[in-house]
Amino acid sequence: FTKYEAGVLETFTLSDEHAPVIQDADLVASPLFTQVEALFESTLRWRPRGLRSVDFMDLSDYGRDVQIVEKYIQDIDIAFFGLTSSENHLLEALSELAAKYAKLFIVTLGKDGSLAYQDGQRYVQAVIPVDRVVDTTGAGDAFAAAFLHTYVGSKDVQKSLSEASRYAAKVITHLGSV
Repeated sequence: FTKYEAGVLETFTLSDEHAPVIQDADLVASPLFTQVEALFESTLRWRPRGLRSVDFMDLSDYGRDVQIVEKYIQDIDIAFFGLTSSENHLLEALSELAAKYAKLFIVTLGKDGSLAYQDGQRYVQAVIPVDRVVDTTGAGDAFAAAFLHTYVGSKDVQKSLSEASRYAAKVITHLGSV
């Protein structure tokens, strides 16, 4: 990816006709970065009956600051972040926010595994070793999808981290995302 053109995402928002789909959902999962913020905000008009998950990625669109998380924290249940284990200030800030607002935050740390913060607890998942890394495209999305799939059914954070790590490990062993 060398160039991004916003196209329809630049001005697209959801209308009232989308409300029943969102309101009846077991899970609404959205990314959040500056180019889709208006679209993201349009999804917040309706509360799903289930969970709302947001992928904040590495927060680079927002100056690697947690203020954007605080802005939307009342509207989300689960947040994902892709950081590095050396970003102690961000990890600490996320831990504090998760505890303060009783939210579930999941942080992928690449080769250093992943962790989650919930109810004042910190869950840690080591990376699943693979024989050979071929392509990491889609690994984070695969991780999030597997985590959410497991979590929605079990509400077990550690089990969900483990399943997500296994699935992401599978994805990186072949060319292209699954």
